[in-house]
Amino acid sequence: MAEQAKKLLLETLNHSTVKEDKSLRSEERAWLEDYTGKAIHSANKRPIHKERWQIRDSKDNFCKWWKSQDKCTIFFDGTSKGNPRKSGAGDVIFFQNGKKDEFSWGFGLKTNNQAEILNLLKACQMARKENPNEILIIGDSELLIKTMVKKKRLKDPALNKQLARVNRTLKDFHSVQICHILRGLNKDADRLTNIGCSLQEGMISINVESPIKATIPLVERVLL
Repeated sequence: MAEQAKKLLLETLNHSTVKEDKSLRSEERAWLEDYTGKAIHSANKRPIHKERWQIRDSKDNFCKWWKSQDKCTIFFDGTSKGNPRKSGAGDVIFFQNGKKDEFSWGFGLKTNNQAEILNLLKACQMARKENPNEILIIGDSELLIKTMVKKKRLKDPALNKQLARVNRTLKDFHSVQICHILRGLNKDADRLTNIGCSLQEGMISINVESPIKATIPLVERVLL
């Protein structure tokens, strides 16, 4: 009986009308959703789809998706302990050749947005040294990522000026993809950010080793 029920459900699934079929009972609908991994919905209740730049998958699904992209990937984060106050940032960069770099930056007196943008600029410059063709940027700053994806402007002219530097740097790559994830999927960058907040301005910790003097040109430190 169970096998026959599955057969009938699969036959139903092969017809596009199943997506609009109100006749499916709750247990049938649950089985179909579990079997296909897709939401089966009625005409009166359609699933909510996030835009492509917003990733809302589980950790396992997210990791599968990210690894399937096969691109140089930057996970970035930045924060200010007071907004503005002592700030720091952290990046994890995965290169296609298997190399992985971790950076913690001490940025001194900055706001959250200033630290995020300055950090993204430095991360892109670091990634560029390996000359990757394609780059995937992932972070949990929805404001910054949405601004970049939608090609909008921020209210602060100084932030827009620094954001323009980020966009100019991104032109060095053949392909750029930017995605927003929730903080729970960005734990490594968050951990490195907390290390960065403990560093003095202009200091950098590479691969969680002892801090060394950062190669942050003075003009970049005072721009924001």
